[in-house]
Amino acid sequence: MTVKKINIGLIGTGKTGIKIRELIENNHNMRQDFALACSFDINHRIEDNLDQLLLCDIVIVFVPGNANLQFIPILIENKKAAIFGSTGFEWPTRLSEQLIARSLTWCWSSNFSLGMLILKRAIKILGEGLSYSTSFPKIEIEETHHIHKKDAPSGTALRWKEWLIEGAAAGGAAAAELSIPIVSHRQGEVLGRHQLTIESACEKIFLSHDALDRTLFAEGALFAARKLYQCKTPRGLITFDQLIN
Repeated sequence: MTVKKINIGLIGTGKTGIKIRELIENNHNMRQDFALACSFDINHRIEDNLDQLLLCDIVIVFVPGNANLQFIPILIENKKAAIFGSTGFEWPTRLSEQLIARSLTWCWSSNFSLGMLILKRAIKILGEGLSYSTSFPKIEIEETHHIHKKDAPSGTALRWKEWLIEGAAAGGAAAAELSIPIVSHRQGEVLGRHQLTIESACEKIFLSHDALDRTLFAEGALFAARKLYQCKTPRGLITFDQLIN
């Protein structure tokens, strides 16, 4: 029996976009599940190629910051489910309501690493453990990215901070009193390095994640696309971890 492939539309032909294309075209397992229906660069007028867009089941968008905003109206108008892998911009007010009204789901993440889903649990557990301390330890999040990344701190670092505070609140700690500075570095071509440090007078705890290849983000985005296509998901704008859970 022939299984229908998921037709992917790709907006963004940068480094991660190229990895997504390579996986769909060259990876045997991905070729069985996906077909690349169309690909647009950031300067392309999609309005001139609506016939290609209409072929897509899911549209994956990897473009810088505010460039995402120019694609939102046409994706809503043509009722396209979408995956967004960008940071450094704010979503339009009431966007989720617009998506729900059209029975659409859009999934976004600052980091499509599947390992981040594991780290979320670990960070929340560390946050819960803060309630065991007689005094708040010193806490710091440090993130390092390539020199081309414009936003700082990174979206992932901000999410780590949110998860730690959520864990602290769940554990009964006075989360509002937590001081969690984020230190940002821009060096060379570093894909993404994050480290959480919790230090007391007697011990120090480290939790770190180092992205070694952009294939990591491409695989995560396609994993999300498959989940979005095959499973019943909440409508509106949701995060990667909401989609998985």
